[in-house]
Amino acid sequence: MKTKPLESVEERVEEMMPSGIEYQLPEGWAAKFSAMEIRKESPSSLVNFLTCPLKWFVERHSGMPPKDEIVMAALVGTFVHRVLEVFYSEPANLRTEDLLMETFEVAWEELTKGDGTDGIVPAEVMRDFEKLQSQVYQQDAQRGRFYKLAQDCLLATWDFDGDPAELEVLSNEGWIKGQQGCVRITGRIDRTIKGPGATEIIQDYKTGKAPTLEEDEDGKLIVDPLSPTFIPAGLYAWMRTRAQEAEGPDVEFLPLKVKSIQLLYLAHMKRFTLNVTPELLHTMDTLVSEVVLAMDEVADTGKIIAVPSKSEEEPPCRWCPIVSVCPAWSKETPEIAMEDLEDFVAAKISEKKKAQNGAKTTGR
Repeated sequence: MKTKPLESVEERVEEMMPSGIEYQLPEGWAAKFSAMEIRKESPSSLVNFLTCPLKWFVERHSGMPPKDEIVMAALVGTFVHRVLEVFYSEPANLRTEDLLMETFEVAWEELTKGDGTDGIVPAEVMRDFEKLQSQVYQQDAQRGRFYKLAQDCLLATWDFDGDPAELEVLSNEGWIKGQQGCVRITGRIDRTIKGPGATEIIQDYKTGKAPTLEEDEDGKLIVDPLSPTFIPAGLYAWMRTRAQEAEGPDVEFLPLKVKSIQLLYLAHMKRFTLNVTPELLHTMDTLVSEVVLAMDEVADTGKIIAVPSKSEEEPPCRWCPIVSVCPAWSKETPEIAMEDLEDFVAAKISEKKKAQNGAKTTGR
């Protein structure tokens, strides 16, 4: 597997910066965003900004609640992550296939009963599973698909890890953060394992579809750190390495150097690796700096860019939660279109509050 050459990084990053239709944010939104001393982002939200700043702003900073609909694939991923976290928290000599499957079955029973007896599955995951079941008529069929996908992903662990008893796991589900200007980027690392020598390897589980990569002239897959798929991985490596550098050489115990970050696509048995090199870190430095400058400009001017697709039915607009009121597709003037968007968000917030109050009233 080959990483894409990183020459002309500055030019590539400049080309990636969003361009589209400019709008003026509603006064209240602009004032609140401008007043933030620290703006909290995540690796995925930086990718969302590059895709469409207006969508990023509404989802991240307008107060609009996320969609109430639960997506099965995402919930399977959360469930699988939790089972693996519990499994790899066990002493190495106890990590057998029988234990993994036993952990899976206990977690599955807890998930489907929703009683939290064993303390493996978080309460919010059980609530989301109950909601997922309420969204369909064929609940048994959906449960079967959920179970099979989760089981397949977990069984793939052996193909990635070899014997889990021999794997030196340094951490499970650890938080990591970095900062550029007033933007604080926070992410969660699925697992860190010991690498060769004084190194560590960051690993990120994936339960979705593996990306299709181009090949170079030698037939090796090209991993592009500036593709939306791999930007979050590069940012994890960047945050971890820069945090270690900030600690300085006088710390009592020198941290292990980050050798690489790996994306493990469990359902499709594929592993993609980004080696942590000076070139990769420079690429991430450049990307983060440019994105933060663009976000600062939003704070300074109150102006935001929308990047519509060729039509409302094409991605990414097709799946955007505000596509029905996006000013880019509105026949109204830009000012009225933005007012309509603000009203839409306010209605969503009101609906969420009413639902929460109703749940409290009924004791749920």
